[in-house]
Order: sequence, then structure tokens, then C-alpha cells
Amino acid sequence: MEIKLAYYLSLALTVSGCGLGLDDVTGADSSESVQVKLQVIYRDSQCQAFRPGIQILDDAGSWIEWRRQQDRRLFSEANEPENDVIDIDFSQFSVIVISMGQRPTPGYTVDVRGDAGVLDGGVLNITSVWEQPPEDAILAQVLTSPCVAITVPRAQYNTVKVRNQYGDFVIDQRI
Repeated sequence: MEIKLAYYLSLALTVSGCGLGLDDVTGADSSESVQVKLQVIYRDSQCQAFRPGIQILDDAGSWIEWRRQQDRRLFSEANEPENDVIDIDFSQFSVIVISMGQRPTPGYTVDVRGDAGVLDGGVLNITSVWEQPPEDAILAQVLTSPCVAITVPRAQYNTVKVRNQYGDFVIDQRI
């Protein structure tokens, strides 16, 4: 308990002292920790990912194709993605998809708050919220695969680490 409290206090101090704009993030010294503004642009419980992980989409074509794959449901034809692609400036931002992986029932979710990113050298740290249904919940046996897609400013990082709300690493992926 004391370790988690110390972690959250140090994270709060780091984040509160580092509110920067996009230019500051892309040009930041690799030895500094800087807060990165994140924006959720998509979330769903059926994201077709079998294992927890991240996927980085660096251009509009990749985003459109990823959305097209997500929009294929059961027996339906691929739908045109919503017009949210127009709002993403891929010269300034990338899209990171955080997938929870396949789960046995509904009730699992993954989410990210806008202030949940910290760039520390070559590592992008993201704090997420991973929810699961209560152990005594009576739920249908339906496979789900929750995910959330976020925009992040383009910056120099080679690893993405995702922690859950308890400070535990759930994804540590080199890119």
C-alpha cells in the first residue's frame, strides 16, 4: 500500500509540474519527464484483438483500414468509417490503440483519461483504467475484446508502457 501511495504521489508531482504544449513534447530533452495530452477517439468492446497490446497508426490510411476492420460485425458488410478521420492531423498526432485482449464475458472495459500520458525519455507511459465485471456477476458467455484508441502527439519514443489504475504494468511494448 505504501509503495503504491509513493508511486501515485511521485506521478502526481511529475505530471502536475509538466503541463506542456505539442512543441514542447516533440522537442523535449530525452532526460525530462513531460506530460502528454491524450484524446480518446474510439472505444468498443469488440476490437478483434486476441491478446493485450498496442497498435500504432501513423497515417490516415492505416486509421481508415483499422476502423474498417472494427466495423465488420458478424454478418454485416464493412461500413464506411465515421468522419472522425478528418479531425486527426497525422502530421502532428499518431493513434495508439490499447487492446485488452479477448475476454470471456461482457463487462470488461479499458479507458484512458486525457491527462494520463507522460513521456519519459524514450518511453511513453500511459495510465489506463482496466475494469472487469464483479466475480459474482451472472453474465452471458460471449467473447469480447475491449479496446480504446487515443491520439498522442508525435514524439520520439521507442517503448509504450501501459499501467492500470493500480499502478501495475498491463502492457510493456517496444515499438
